[in-house]
Amino acid sequence: MFVFVNVSPVEVLVTPSIQLNNQQYVLKGLIYLGCEHFVCRVIDAQGKVWYNDGIETGRLCIEEGNFVNAV
Repeated sequence: MFVFVNVSPVEVLVTPSIQLNNQQYVLKGLIYLGCEHFVCRVIDAQGKVWYNDGIETGRLCIEEGNFVNAV
């Protein structure tokens, strides 16, 4: 399931999961865009955060740390 929300220019607090209609949804990644390309951060099953910018890093994802520590 993908959810798209336009939050610009509002500051957003990101939480790792939400509960909707008795179903829990867990965040697995963020995609954001600007200047005609997008970058993303993906969260794996162990909570590691991986960063990718196709222009800057190509196919390489760079580990940034753990999601729990970033919140």
